Amino acid sequence: IILKKILRLAISTLRDTESYVYLAGIQTIVAIADVKPQSVLPIIIFAISTGVLKLNGISLTTKIDENDRVKLAEALFFIIRRRGKAINHYVTQLLGSMIYGNPKVEQLQSQSEVSVIQTQTHDYFMARAEDTNELTETPDHLDKRTLRVNTGGPLFEVELHDVLRSSCIFLVAEVVNFAFPSSISSYVSELVHLVISALHLEQSRSVRRAVSFLAACIYGAALR
Repeated sequence: IILKKILRLAISTLRDTESYVYLAGIQTIVAIADVKPQSVLPIIIFAISTGVLKLNGISLTTKIDENDRVKLAEALFFIIRRRGKAINHYVTQLLGSMIYGNPKVEQLQSQSEVSVIQTQTHDYFMARAEDTNELTETPDHLDKRTLRVNTGGPLFEVELHDVLRSSCIFLVAEVVNFAFPSSISSYVSELVHLVISALHLEQSRSVRRAVSFLAACIYGAALR
């Protein structure tokens, strides 16, 4: 019960706007999962896929918004990597929840919203008008631009649900990377269908990026 109370406290810090606070929360969640994964991992998986934090032994049930679920997915990402092949014990629960537990919510963007996203994304990468001239750019400006490109651009509220969906797909890809190929074989046809459908039909840039990585992971698992 004490671990679950600590887990609830750590998850509550994810909504903090200060990065050093929620990053400490992520590290705490990962540490708790190291101590008792059989109790903690099902709670985290359920919270990410449903948006509900349900702790057995503690009557309080907490709703988690999409922004916090994205951060919680980041914690699970580190947990999967730290557990390595041992994550094989949770393959069924992880893949089932991440594939089916977070259905797409249609969010139609108005032309003005699309225009704002395009303009602000362009401004974010270009920084200032004088930076657009490659001949006058200093090494410092180039380094800053490279850093901005590597961060993937600004995140807009209308894109948050897509980011959550892409986080779930990245988690699936990590499971495919570390699990034994035999344990994921029953999911291969569904995963391949997901990749093909998303690459053909999906408009979200974050989801397309995630399924491209998943495709590479599936191919790598087939070669193992």
